[in-house]
Amino acid sequence: MERFKVVFIRVILAIMILSLNNGCGNNMPQKNDQVENVLQEEMDTCSNCFVLKPQDYEILSNDETSCTLKLRDSAISGLREMPIPVLKIEFKDGTKIAKGIYILAAAVPHDCDFFYCYEDDERIVLWGGTILHLIKTQHGGRR
Repeated sequence: MERFKVVFIRVILAIMILSLNNGCGNNMPQKNDQVENVLQEEMDTCSNCFVLKPQDYEILSNDETSCTLKLRDSAISGLREMPIPVLKIEFKDGTKIAKGIYILAAAVPHDCDFFYCYEDDERIVLWGGTILHLIKTQHGGRR
């Protein structure tokens, strides 16, 4: 029953987000060099930023709508200490940004590639204590 609730919440959340985000930003130009420079400056001064390097996680799934990572213990302990962290995730094909939304919220955060859910205590939701579920933003995120 608990597993059904989790799947049901994920489906409802995905439907709400996709319907709210339908067509947003499809014609926005991507300026990767400028974005990376701004991103690095923001990450250097950000007090609630957390960097996930490839050795910190294992990719369980990665499709058109989501990415699921199994985090290693070192990453979990760091994430648990930070309220609503901005995640800089280093993938083989480049760096991606993930921001948090409240688990019952329907709005998608701006200027990110992924978003994740957090709970009332402003701590990141890790399914089963180790699984980070990231939902891709439809428009590819950063402007």
